[in-house]
Amino acid sequence: MGRVQPKALDRSPAQQADTQQEILADRSLAPEAVGLVRDLLAAGVAVRFQVTGRSMAPALRDGERVTLEPVPAASLRRGDLVLFTRAGQLVLHRLIDVHRKAAALEFQTQGDALRSPDPPIGADQVLGRAIEIERLSSDDPRRIDLRRWPRRLGGRLAAYRLLGRRVIDWLRRLTRGD
Repeated sequence: MGRVQPKALDRSPAQQADTQQEILADRSLAPEAVGLVRDLLAAGVAVRFQVTGRSMAPALRDGERVTLEPVPAASLRRGDLVLFTRAGQLVLHRLIDVHRKAAALEFQTQGDALRSPDPPIGADQVLGRAIEIERLSSDDPRRIDLRRWPRRLGGRLAAYRLLGRRVIDWLRRLTRGD
């Protein structure tokens, strides 16, 4: 079971005016913590927590902190880092494609370091979008604002790279006759 410790953010006074919570977790969050994150984002509250795992390397490293904002699913764009739920766990992966199925949206995500995409998710599984990464390494401590256009462009290029990898894999299977 994970450990959750709400904590105030160390931000400028203007940024502190917005109610935010920081969620620090071990390898997996307890179901109550997942519900807490879902409820906070649904109430319009931004959250920050420490990421675990290597699926988003090199964009996100194990132990770094990420701040997420609530976002309507329809406003997500290719390249965004999207927080969603899968099998009762929180997952933060890059949005690589958006499909409109009838009146519903379906999202394709993938970890930057992973070879294949995640199963498609619905808009009801999307909880928020990453807006800031806090690098904690001693050699390069800094905050990276993902809302600035160079970072948004970088996110889009990463998404296209992941899609391109899928096309190359498909072509290889096609030429081998798989």
